[in-house]
Amino acid sequence: MNCPNCGNTAITFSDWCNGIRAFWTKCQSCDSQLIGNGFVFMGFFCTLIYVFALIPLLIYLASNLDFELALSFKVISFILLMALAYPCARYTYNNGSYRQKGT
Repeated sequence: MNCPNCGNTAITFSDWCNGIRAFWTKCQSCDSQLIGNGFVFMGFFCTLIYVFALIPLLIYLASNLDFELALSFKVISFILLMALAYPCARYTYNNGSYRQKGT
């Protein structure tokens, strides 16, 4: 996402994915204190709700399988969750924006 002050990239996607820095960060170029807009917050929480809503379902399904199949199912389920969560996070990163803190 770009900094509203200088127009340069404020944070990379990999840094953005590391939790709290998605919401509050400092521009790498001009050191402006930035806060994410509502789209950033909503996108993050929608992704969390999606992931945590699927986990109990996947655990229930895995508990009804034998051990070897359950282990394979858990690995496949994790890969599926990450494969579906990544586009949600990427969409939020590409369409969200920052504003200067205090404005």
